[in-house]
Amino acid sequence: MSSSIKLLTTKELMDKLKVKRNTIYQLRKEAELPTIKLGRTIRFDEKAIDAWLQSMSIKGNVDLEEFDRVG
Repeated sequence: MSSSIKLLTTKELMDKLKVKRNTIYQLRKEAELPTIKLGRTIRFDEKAIDAWLQSMSIKGNVDLEEFDRVG
């Protein structure tokens, strides 16, 4: 059984997290949001994002509303 990787675009991740584009960029820079760079294109592995969100919520490190206010 093979497990497929679902890669999200920035727009898809914006919709998933319900945040603005600048928030995604800021999270990449400041909170080490897991990304995959394919040439000049950025993609996000959905499973890695889900795991990252889970780890951040456990640590209490990410307040998406705060990032949205700033970004």
